[in-house]
Amino acid sequence: MADEVPEEDQLFDGTDVNAFIVRFREKGVSLGIPQSEVARVMSESSDELYTQKFVSKLECGELDSERVEGLKPLLKKSLTVKKQTGRRYIHLCMNRKKRTTFSAEVRLVLMRAFQQNPTPSFEKIDELSKNLSIERQTVQVWFHNRIQVLRRKMQNY
Repeated sequence: MADEVPEEDQLFDGTDVNAFIVRFREKGVSLGIPQSEVARVMSESSDELYTQKFVSKLECGELDSERVEGLKPLLKKSLTVKKQTGRRYIHLCMNRKKRTTFSAEVRLVLMRAFQQNPTPSFEKIDELSKNLSIERQTVQVWFHNRIQVLRRKMQNY
């Protein structure tokens, strides 16, 4: 069948670099391996530091043929590590917490606390989180975000 993803031995044989890149990308997608994980494995397996952007350029065919040929062993390893560890990467973002929305009352309390002290102590954040029935980390992130809003406003003036 033409839609099937080739096996690794077929994937890394042949001289056509463009066909290799297409097959490598298809194999990575079918295994659910993100580009960042490919870059991490490549970096751990060599003396160079590879990034997700580098892997993206490779998959788009923006690297020269000789460079891609030299990277084939590292690329092969990045696909086989997943099989050995048994990890599945496709659902990484599913564990992400949903965006928190604050009621008007909660925002008012947080704004008053921020006006009193934009960098509250650990204890003050704990106190606010208990009083407002919000996770401590959520309150801390709110304060960090509010400081960033102030910094942006200061830069615009």
